[in-house]
Amino acid sequence: MTVTVRNGSPRLTFDGPASWTGHRVGRQVRLRASHFDSGANDTLFSAVTRDDSTDDEYAPNAGSCDRAQAFTRAGMYTIGLKVSDDDRARGSAAPWRFVTVSA
Repeated sequence: MTVTVRNGSPRLTFDGPASWTGHRVGRQVRLRASHFDSGANDTLFSAVTRDDSTDDEYAPNAGSCDRAQAFTRAGMYTIGLKVSDDDRARGSAAPWRFVTVSA
């Protein structure tokens, strides 16, 4: 008999900010996301991708991948979020979020 064990991907839910929300230059934009991973012994890693070249990798807190950033220039930005486990299974929050930042 052969037993195959598969590693399930972590699941990730974007809780905020809502797309197309307005923010001010220099003020924190709070990224809120919750995650779930069925692997009780997995170590998780979060990664935020922003198109202003301020990508960020970090260890998430229990059940959340929350992060904050203040944009330094006005414009429209996309924010993406991924979570992976130590077995290389990945989950991502779709869709990306779009925020506008004004002076």
